[in-house]
Amino acid sequence: MTAVGIDSTLTGEAAQAGGYVQALAGALARPYLARLFLYQWADVAGAAGLGGGWGLVESAARQHRPKRSFFEVQDYIASLKGLPNHLVIRDTFANSTARPVGGALSGTATEVGGRTWGATATAVLGTSEVTTATGGAGAHVAGVPFAPPPDPARPLQVVEADLIVTGSEWVGLGFSLSATGSYASHGQLWARLRSDGTYAIHADGLTHELQSGAIPEFRPDGLNHVQLRYDRTANRLSVALNGTDVLPGRRLGDPPVAFTPSLAFAGFQIQTAPGTPAGQARVDNFRVFSRPEPGLFSDGFETGDLSRWSHRRP
Repeated sequence: MTAVGIDSTLTGEAAQAGGYVQALAGALARPYLARLFLYQWADVAGAAGLGGGWGLVESAARQHRPKRSFFEVQDYIASLKGLPNHLVIRDTFANSTARPVGGALSGTATEVGGRTWGATATAVLGTSEVTTATGGAGAHVAGVPFAPPPDPARPLQVVEADLIVTGSEWVGLGFSLSATGSYASHGQLWARLRSDGTYAIHADGLTHELQSGAIPEFRPDGLNHVQLRYDRTANRLSVALNGTDVLPGRRLGDPPVAFTPSLAFAGFQIQTAPGTPAGQARVDNFRVFSRPEPGLFSDGFETGDLSRWSHRRP
């Protein structure tokens, strides 16, 4: 089967994602189908005279942001390979009737995990993202409940998202004690990216600054991927920015930090500065999950690390 596609601009991202997984599963269930090809990897505006939203990622003009179908297909393929999938929460903030552009994020449910967002009134939905309804100096904060029970088999608690810092003072991501409280006081483990291309990693609000420096491969107007991994067993934090480990593993129980975080919420804060317009700084592709220690899987495939995999045919 060639040129299989569903245009998300006509059906919505949820219907596209479900349709693609259903098509792939249907192909596997039919031995007379040897291959199934998706029509387009990336959206192309106006493709085939329709909306052009056939891709698993958005168009180049939208910096090829992953759509909901990207993650749904990824999860489905991982399940076929028998790879561990301990995803708890995921949200690409795709627009729908219940989530119109400009609508409040607070009170809506995550796409996966069914958690309800708590958010300040100025954290609103943009075009498949979260942005700010007002400009000027302000804190726009959002979070979902995340307090998993201790599990020796899955000690790593991970939160990640794509941040666009344009028009902000900084954008932060991490674990907090509150859904809507400022990360400067409620943040437990969090990283913030500044619009000048620098970052800082904090524990216990602003009490401890664990690391700071220049953001690797900084994209001033583009997506900057942030991932925090907290090992509850070792009380250790690791942080990666744009795929580079800037904090490979910092023990939090050793002086001078001596801090054990509490996991209650996972979320983000957009801090805008005086004179900045609304709707520029954004958060996209929010995910929270638990997983095993990375050493249990030497190939690293389930974490997206392909460094040990050959890209050449044998």
